[in-house]
Amino acid sequence: MKNYADFYDKPTIVVNKGILKDKTLTAEPVGLAMTAVEMYQDPILKDTVINKDGHRVGYLCYSDYAEKSQKALLKVFTHFKTAGVTDVVARSALQRRRLRQHGQSTLQHPRALKRL
Repeated sequence: MKNYADFYDKPTIVVNKGILKDKTLTAEPVGLAMTAVEMYQDPILKDTVINKDGHRVGYLCYSDYAEKSQKALLKVFTHFKTAGVTDVVARSALQRRRLRQHGQSTLQHPRALKRL
């Protein structure tokens, strides 16, 4: 692919569908224009308070920790505080994926959550 840098640099790109026939790849003549958009998904996948053996445990599963996610995380931890949570289980889906793919983890997310 000769124009791969366009995927990173240009706000709009035109791509052509390729057709593989008899081990030969040809591009259809009509291209499809794709325009980049900024997307944001709520990082909170699940949050709940569990009563277990006299403890109120806050459970949080989140997809990613980013600057934009601070407001959503603050809302969850405020709910935990008002619910009388004494213990928190925080699980990052992103951390599990990184650990699975690279065999390593970072402490960035737990440290950031600790500040909340």
